[in-house]
Amino acid sequence: STLERVLALDPNHIDARLAILRVQVSKGQLDEAKAWLSQNGNTGQRLPSLLLLKGELALKQGKKAEALSYFQEGLNIAPSPITLLALANALAEQGRLADAINTLESWRARSPENIAVSVSLANLLMEMGFQEKASQIYEDVLSKDPENTLALNNIAWIKMQLNTDKALEYAERAVVISPDSPQILDTLAVALFSRQSYERALQTIDRALLKEPNSGTYNYRKAMILFKLGEKNKALEAIRIALGGDDRAFPERQEAESLYNRISSNRN
Repeated sequence: STLERVLALDPNHIDARLAILRVQVSKGQLDEAKAWLSQNGNTGQRLPSLLLLKGELALKQGKKAEALSYFQEGLNIAPSPITLLALANALAEQGRLADAINTLESWRARSPENIAVSVSLANLLMEMGFQEKASQIYEDVLSKDPENTLALNNIAWIKMQLNTDKALEYAERAVVISPDSPQILDTLAVALFSRQSYERALQTIDRALLKEPNSGTYNYRKAMILFKLGEKNKALEAIRIALGGDDRAFPERQEAESLYNRISSNRN
């Protein structure tokens, strides 16, 4: 990688070293970061990139208050979107969603052009149920970045919840940009299902299942579609896969069990 080439030329290049360590921490590979910090933790102690690494490592270790302290200090020293998003994520991890939203809103008021900050803010607003406000921010993001698939995907979900016809349009746009994303295909399948386009919904969820065949959510969606198409036996088989696979803790498990019992009790 570019960072590794930089280190090969300059083994003491601290920013490149910290960036590589942050990637490792994000993947759950903590040992090298902990070892490096134990030897070099006081080098540039107030360096924002070092504080960012310390915060991310603390977060991975479950030390949420410590992580917040590092992120806040780094943001105070050198405000940057990366540190801001890390701080907002840490606040959300602690269940302080309102504080995370306020932090992002304050930054966005000063720098509305930052797409990552806007999307993160909209995501949190969506999570807290402020659908209209989240939708407005996603619309603003799409006016600047029309191919932002995360914004397209999430606004499609919001529009479905608000029962508007725009949901299908957004979902289809997202699939054109990312035709192999199972999450985006799932959104399109649900949008089609809500419009009673069951055959297209089935074709779409099958594409998602090609990518993640053991997904409890996607198999449950398939069962719902098959049930609407009158294919009760196939629907039961899809639910059996959902309930008996590796993904047993999927969010719709209770609904899947209910559908299974409903179909089973009404079979001819």
